Amino acid sequence: MLPCPACGLTRSMSSALHLELSKSFSLHPLGALSTVLLVIFASTELPSLQLQLRLIGRESLKMSASTMVALMFLVVWVVRLLFRS
Repeated sequence: MLPCPACGLTRSMSSALHLELSKSFSLHPLGALSTVLLVIFASTELPSLQLQLRLIGRESLKMSASTMVALMFLVVWVVRLLFRS
């Protein structure tokens, strides 16, 4: 059975929210990063963050971050495929 790119991600994010970072990383290497990015993007409605994001360009920031995360998921998936037992 082939692993999917997001296998273990939900449990990894749950572990990250409980600050069990080593467990989070062992379940999925990108779980903690995904959790942090979700919190950041969910909180962009805060006024102080809106000003900072306007200066950078909110849409371009979200697009480049989501593209980078998608590429990292692809890399993790390929590594898992190569080293599966």
